[in-house]
Amino acid sequence: MTKHPNQQFRKLVVDVRNKNFKYPKQENRKTHWQNYNLSKINDIKSILVFIRKSVDSIFINEDFDKVGRPLLIQDIWLKQFCFVRQ
Repeated sequence: MTKHPNQQFRKLVVDVRNKNFKYPKQENRKTHWQNYNLSKINDIKSILVFIRKSVDSIFINEDFDKVGRPLLIQDIWLKQFCFVRQ
């Protein structure tokens, strides 16, 4: 473990761990809940729009009723080429 930069910092760490450190008093701040709520709503909207665009961009082959491996265009072309060559 590396040593801390100075004695004052080491003392501060020990005081905080032992709960002897007195935190400075802060005044209560007013929260504008309407602005906060609107901000959170807009964040959720942007997340939902991102999810919608991501899901819509994915291509899903909907041939669920077919069984087996689907033929590719190259497979059909190769079969026709081999048939003609014989």
